Amino acid sequence: MKNDNFKLEDLPDQLVSAEFLASCFEVSERTVFRYAESKDLPRTSEGKFSLMKSLLWYISKLKNDIEELSEDNPLVKAKLETQNLINRERQIKIQKEVGKLVPSKLAEVYLGTLTNSVNSGINNLENDLKMIFGNDSQKWKRIHSEIIRSKQTIIQGLDVGLKKYLKDFDLGSDVFDS
Repeated sequence: MKNDNFKLEDLPDQLVSAEFLASCFEVSERTVFRYAESKDLPRTSEGKFSLMKSLLWYISKLKNDIEELSEDNPLVKAKLETQNLINRERQIKIQKEVGKLVPSKLAEVYLGTLTNSVNSGINNLENDLKMIFGNDSQKWKRIHSEIIRSKQTIIQGLDVGLKKYLKDFDLGSDVFDS
């Protein structure tokens, strides 16, 4: 419910220090003085601040700050696009640097080691399951064929993943082509 008789000027006002305003605004005292010098925060000749006028000024400042950050603001859009381009450029530069630091031969050795580790783990699992289900059971035959299919899929996935990595870092994807 709006009270038409209410006026801000009728509220009791008080002069406060920059330190007090700094704690109200959650900024440093120095920032309060910068607001007074460059952003028109009202100040008395004694260096004190009207609490009411200062609070109203700060509310107005925050509203303006919010409007400036609006995605509809063309300046904000341009800043965001510029920052996205800068970030993408940095990302590409980092990827190229990483590519220079990770030679393709090292990546090939890594793939071989990873493939051997995966093979070894799957073979151990296969042996454990063989002991549990027995070599001749129908269940074992289904599990064994699934293990072989999964092993091939995993190894192919590692190969494809590494080729993509090499391509992304401009190392060439033909390293492992035979």
